[in-house]
Amino acid sequence: MKFIKNLIHSNIFISIAAVVFMLANAVLMQIELNKLIILSIHIFFSTWLVYQWSRKMYHEQMQENEVVDEIYFFQLHHKKTTDYIIYFSFIISLITFLFLHNQTKLAIIFVGAISILYALPLQKIGISFRLRDVPFLKIFLIAFSWSATATFIPALEAKNLFVLFDNYSWKFFAAQFLFILFITLPFDMSDMKNDKVQNLKTIPLLFGMKTSKVFLTIFFIAYVSIVFFLNINSYYIIGITLLCFVLLLISIFYIDKLTKTEVMLVYDGSMILYFFIVLFIKYIV
Repeated sequence: MKFIKNLIHSNIFISIAAVVFMLANAVLMQIELNKLIILSIHIFFSTWLVYQWSRKMYHEQMQENEVVDEIYFFQLHHKKTTDYIIYFSFIISLITFLFLHNQTKLAIIFVGAISILYALPLQKIGISFRLRDVPFLKIFLIAFSWSATATFIPALEAKNLFVLFDNYSWKFFAAQFLFILFITLPFDMSDMKNDKVQNLKTIPLLFGMKTSKVFLTIFFIAYVSIVFFLNINSYYIIGITLLCFVLLLISIFYIDKLTKTEVMLVYDGSMILYFFIVLFIKYIV
């Protein structure tokens, strides 16, 4: 358990989840995975970079407000390791970026700009505006960045230049957008205290826990409905619906009982389970 906890706190777990979620959707979009090797490495290290950097920048703010947060304070106790990871991840991200196709680079720059404006405090370079400070926007920015990275970006890297004009691709993107909304809202529900300290206007803070659970149920129904009309393997529909239904039950009945680490294990881990469900259905069923 300590090993898994260290994976989560060091942001390796979420970086793995980002890669396998992208690969799972690539399989569903019938993209050859051997075309995504460099992209996979880039996504892993760029995700690791952004998460390490953002948490390094914010742990001081959490400390100043006397908020006990095991994730942020993990960075405090591993300062040198965090710095080394940031430098190393930046170098690998930059090198792999240079080997991607031009259309992929443009898409990554666009998504990356949103991630930076959302996550990182840029006051030190004279920029006081952050997208995460806009009411309700936080969860939708996360959903857009992750779903675009998992659908359009691998398609572009596979040289499917028409993906942005294809109706089916947009439906697939919409499905993954809803999935990320569905697994992200519980983070806000469990992190209301810290978000209040940072003066973030999230759905749970503005509408309360009960209404947030209603939103979760709506996201669940909408996601399953879109997946049903995507004409994907029926076993996939059953598998992913069961996964989301279990997550919905956890969100409704147990979210307030989970530690932040457990929330990350369950909901970030759901993307890894998603990956194994897709592989199981494709290669075994």
